[in-house]
Amino acid sequence: MTDSKQTYLSLSTGPIYDSMNQARSTRALWSASYLFSYFMKNVINKLRKENYKFLVPYIDNNDLFTVPLKCGLFHDRFIFLQKNQEDFIKLQNVVKDEVKFIAKLIATDLNENITTVYEYIQNHFRNCLLQIDIGEDENPIELIDKLLDTQELQPQFNQKEDRSYLKEFFELKGVKKRRNFLIREAFAKEILDDDFNKVRFSSIPEITTAEVSIPLLNRNGGKKDYWSIFGHDQKNPFEALKSCIQTKLLRYHKYFAVLQADGDHLGKLIAQLFSASIGPVEERFKGLSEALFNFDIAAIKVIEDYGAMAVYVGGDDILCLAPLKCQGKNIFTLVEDLDKVFHKTVIEAPQLADALSKVAQLPTMTYGISISYYKHPMNEALTEAFTQMRVIAKKKRNSVSFKLLKHSGSHFGACFKKPEKSDEENSKLSDELKEKTLYKNHFLPMLTFKFADSKGNEKTSNFLSSLQYKLNTNHGVLEAILGKEIAIQAFFDNNFNETIHQNSTFIKAVQESVKQAWKETDYISDDSERRKQTIADVHAMLRYVQFINQKANDE
Repeated sequence: MTDSKQTYLSLSTGPIYDSMNQARSTRALWSASYLFSYFMKNVINKLRKENYKFLVPYIDNNDLFTVPLKCGLFHDRFIFLQKNQEDFIKLQNVVKDEVKFIAKLIATDLNENITTVYEYIQNHFRNCLLQIDIGEDENPIELIDKLLDTQELQPQFNQKEDRSYLKEFFELKGVKKRRNFLIREAFAKEILDDDFNKVRFSSIPEITTAEVSIPLLNRNGGKKDYWSIFGHDQKNPFEALKSCIQTKLLRYHKYFAVLQADGDHLGKLIAQLFSASIGPVEERFKGLSEALFNFDIAAIKVIEDYGAMAVYVGGDDILCLAPLKCQGKNIFTLVEDLDKVFHKTVIEAPQLADALSKVAQLPTMTYGISISYYKHPMNEALTEAFTQMRVIAKKKRNSVSFKLLKHSGSHFGACFKKPEKSDEENSKLSDELKEKTLYKNHFLPMLTFKFADSKGNEKTSNFLSSLQYKLNTNHGVLEAILGKEIAIQAFFDNNFNETIHQNSTFIKAVQESVKQAWKETDYISDDSERRKQTIADVHAMLRYVQFINQKANDE
């Protein structure tokens, strides 16, 4: 033990979430998020040129600062080691200069007075600077994160604003020279190449219909058709799309998903890296920072390959807008693919092998998904995704929580625990020892189940409606027999023997899902509540399966 201390400097910025909530378009949402990543990138770049040693984030890849980034990769806080007494003042000046620089760029884009916009931006930005001495036996990341969290919770007394310059800036139309400076910075190469297709941001109808509209771009004359459908002059893109494609639209083609994700148990890994490592403190966390950077790059590719729009991907945080189905996959298989790259880049990172072997719980990812009608306010969908992830899924960790809000106002959802073992680990086990979950082994297969008739056919919808009606009518009986496998078998044999229930394979899958759902609610101590939750989870699964198989209507 020693009394030796090291001085650390840190900065957190915001309000990212409040700024994104002002957005009314996909372009504005991206801009609101990218603004703070851009700000942090520039501040860090000035400091790294003077050889300051950063604990977080990862800064050793020069491409981060020299190659245009199409998605925000910089987190809302950083920590570095102080070299001299005047470093805190230097940090204050760098932050102040960068705020002025951004205000000037915004004022220029809006053709407004620079001083007026600077006063507005200075009042809007919530920059928390911290200087603290920490003993060499204390974990600086853990301690500083807690202090910054406390600072950010302090009430802000902002002046009343007559105009929202940022909102106007975010919504600035992205047509040639009228693109805002963030877009010009992030898509510099595409703008230079005059590749307009790769600079514009997909509208919500483009995102919801990506499954059927993206293939349009690959056929002869498809690009012209695409722009005629989704151009600014088109008031009804769905009707225009139906006239151009052979495939009929289904109900889910008018709904979009907001997906938010965050890592679990990384604090335990950070603690292990700090306590078990030797040498300079800034070197102890570099392996994790590098692994998370590699995850971010891989995650962006997964998101874009699926047909979704990455809004922010930094550290272990993800925010994207996505279609419910695209490229032969669905929103939940997107979660699967993100988990796979997290496992490959973080859990299998060679530089973390020793530390990971000593932690009680391996890091995982938790997801919140809100699914909304295309006319639903985007800020409300964003808030719901945040609630699903932070408030609901985080209670279980390593979970996926979703909520679907229909155009009618009705809603349903569920929170599923994901497997603890990877697919590779599970494949090496015998059937008796394989880890089985309601999410992986029941819900996901139901989403790709091939019914006897074609998608969107009335028979499929009628079958699923009848199935749910039977379960709803007899939910009291089913609740009472949960945990009794013979009784459950008899219940399904007696209630699902009509002609309409010819999809016996699917009914068997539902029966097995009831058994698994009962097992996974054992964390609920109240027996009555456990039974209700079990049935609610199964109903949510079936309602979602029915939803993605319904043909489009006039909602």
